[in-house]
Amino acid sequence: MDKNTYLLEIGVEELPAKQITRVITAFRDSVAAELEKEKMPYTDLKVWSTPRRIAVLIEGIADSLPEEQVTVSGPAISIAYQDDKPTPALLGFLKKNASGVSDIIVKNNGKFDVVTLEKNIAGAFSKDILARIAPDWITKASFDKSMRWRDYNVMFSRPIRWIVSLYNDEHLPLAIEGLTSGVQTYGHRTLANQAFTLTHAGEYLTVMEKAMIVVEPDKRKQLILSQISQIEKEHGYSVPVDEKLLDEIINIVEYPTVFIGHFDKEFLSLPIPAIVTPMKDHQRYFPAYDADGKLVPLFLGVRNGDDYEMETVAKGNEKVLRARLKDARFFYDEDRKKSLEDSIDSLKTVVYQVKLGTIYEKVLRIDALSQFIAAQLKSEEGFQEKGLQEKGLQGKDFEGNDFQETLHRAVMLCKADLNSSMVNEFDELQGIMGAIYAREDKEAEAVCAAIESHYRPRYFGDRLPEDAIGKIISIADKTDSLVGSYGIGITPKGGKDPFGLRRMMISILSVMMSDDALSFSIESLLKESSRLLADRMEVTPDEVIPLLVEAFHQRLRVMMDEKGFRFDTIEACLKFAMEDIHGFLRHCEAVNQYDREKLSAITTNMLRPLKLSAQAGDGGAVNPDLFATAEEEDFYQKINRLLPEISSNLADDIKKAIDLLEQLGEAIAQFLDKIMVMDENPAIRENRVQLMKMCADVIRSVADFEKLQF
Repeated sequence: MDKNTYLLEIGVEELPAKQITRVITAFRDSVAAELEKEKMPYTDLKVWSTPRRIAVLIEGIADSLPEEQVTVSGPAISIAYQDDKPTPALLGFLKKNASGVSDIIVKNNGKFDVVTLEKNIAGAFSKDILARIAPDWITKASFDKSMRWRDYNVMFSRPIRWIVSLYNDEHLPLAIEGLTSGVQTYGHRTLANQAFTLTHAGEYLTVMEKAMIVVEPDKRKQLILSQISQIEKEHGYSVPVDEKLLDEIINIVEYPTVFIGHFDKEFLSLPIPAIVTPMKDHQRYFPAYDADGKLVPLFLGVRNGDDYEMETVAKGNEKVLRARLKDARFFYDEDRKKSLEDSIDSLKTVVYQVKLGTIYEKVLRIDALSQFIAAQLKSEEGFQEKGLQEKGLQGKDFEGNDFQETLHRAVMLCKADLNSSMVNEFDELQGIMGAIYAREDKEAEAVCAAIESHYRPRYFGDRLPEDAIGKIISIADKTDSLVGSYGIGITPKGGKDPFGLRRMMISILSVMMSDDALSFSIESLLKESSRLLADRMEVTPDEVIPLLVEAFHQRLRVMMDEKGFRFDTIEACLKFAMEDIHGFLRHCEAVNQYDREKLSAITTNMLRPLKLSAQAGDGGAVNPDLFATAEEEDFYQKINRLLPEISSNLADDIKKAIDLLEQLGEAIAQFLDKIMVMDENPAIRENRVQLMKMCADVIRSVADFEKLQF
């Protein structure tokens, strides 16, 4: 029978909702990898989760692994036979493998002939393999934080309370320290709070239905969405579904039921973020809007249970939200007793990081870095002309101030809300409340926009800053955090990155890639930041900068791989990234899209001068007076025509530059077929090597062809 089903259910105390989706994806990948490693045939693998369980269901499992043919090597022929008769060594080998002389196959192992046997070995039984590897799925599961409990050494995100292990209708015993498996699962805490016995792995979903558990996350999601849609139709409101919030909610309920709650209209006088944030981030409610897009005093919540006494449930949630909104109104009123500018001095008492000083000191560094970036951009065709006019960020937005003044003002106010009552209570509102307060203080719109946008992207998938000022401050802020952390020895290690430093690098790169105007040297920015932090750093810039450059390179490898670029293309162009990220992108696109067959031929011709150029002396140059043949003069004329043309195309048309490299390659091949570069005469040899170096310098300005693979 090849239609076996295996079930593993891990019953736990409530898992952290914000981790589950990522953890389950990694868990499924780990299980699939183990099954592939064991070469186990199956038709389907499902991994489901609720707050209290992780379930693995494998269907269509073969009874056993396929029969495998193996070659067993025995003694050498010279040892196996003596006077054409089998020796004891050969007879012992045959007896051990239950074979006869007629089964012998003689093969050469590269040195001498040996006796071999071809044997068919039956595949192991699938259930035996599962019994061996399933415990590792539990013990090797990766979480942001794991824990031990009681006297067990096993680590897991939360204490494990039960394990179900079923192969068809047979209990497949598992033991992890003091934890042993069984065939009993447990129902919903309030709707079916009892044990349920599983008699067959294939009946898992049926039993879960009786236990009032919706075990599939996608099904819970669809149930919530359909209920929200029905409420929208009945009440005529719009309830935008925040996917991040929805993902968290489906991981805190096992049986979802949506309910409606209300709050007092008087709270609508608060800024919208001050209402919505307590709803979404603290209470996990969905806000509702009318046809004009205005917030209405209504919210939707999701209960972990059915609709029994739902009015009572709604009233309880309304009471909690009312208290939250009263707090928000009090904090808002307190904050408005002074201007945002008045809060700047208070940042002198707020510690950013013990070794890196206060928030105020960080703001001063951000200001210097922002002006450094602006100066770099002005030298590149003029940032205002190239970047600002296109985005409508001159004229009235700057209210007569020049760019540097507006940038400085935005930086000085960008962290001013961190000491506000509202942000102290709802830290998710940092930057958002600052922008609101700045607008109420009649600050320039470019300043207000930057106060909010410089925090973006706040998380994976978040929007990037859209305004020029916000982009600059975002880069400067994150750069200061990165260099400061590395400078005091705080770096990501393995899978651990508690301060999100890798995410900061991705954010910097993403913001820069989003706007051609942001074209400057990242390495220069890192050096300037380390100069500003010099009196705080415990590691020298000479040690920090290379670490950061390599870390940026690694992030770029991941980002470009996700965009579909070949790994060797990325490596061949990576050297351009820290000086000009947009140049790096152009080189990658040109090399990646170029015809592979033609590129392979070009690369073959490029490798010869690249290798020979390594012999060139420093500071040398080609001397035409030392040409000993007409071929040298002819080659020199050709490359003097081609090399400037290749270089001139690097800024606008790298594909054309590669096309020209094809011509250069042909010229190089013809030259090297006729001329021996490594001449006995040292002067002639060095002159010819310098010819190769002339070519190599231009070749490397297109890509590191040595790193391309075909």
